[in-house]
Amino acid sequence: MPVEWARRLWTSEILVIASMEGANESGRRAVDAPLQESGSSAPPCQAFDRYMPPEWDTFRQLDDRRYAAGQPNLFDVDLTLDQIKTLLSQRIG
Repeated sequence: MPVEWARRLWTSEILVIASMEGANESGRRAVDAPLQESGSSAPPCQAFDRYMPPEWDTFRQLDDRRYAAGQPNLFDVDLTLDQIKTLLSQRIG
């Protein structure tokens, strides 16, 4: 198998969370590489764009800020609920 085909077979999970849905979506996208490489006339797998709930925006922004500061994700540390509420109430910007 050509190296280019193998590289396209490696996919990232579009859902950005560890889940069966993410594994299935990654698999759908991985199937298209050998189909295309083989010249198959089969239609490509139907892939779906992810939905990012706006309710998660504050968490993503806070995670980006903590990552840039070299700090772990909130869910990777032992913080009290009050400490998490304080962090979330701070202006993200």
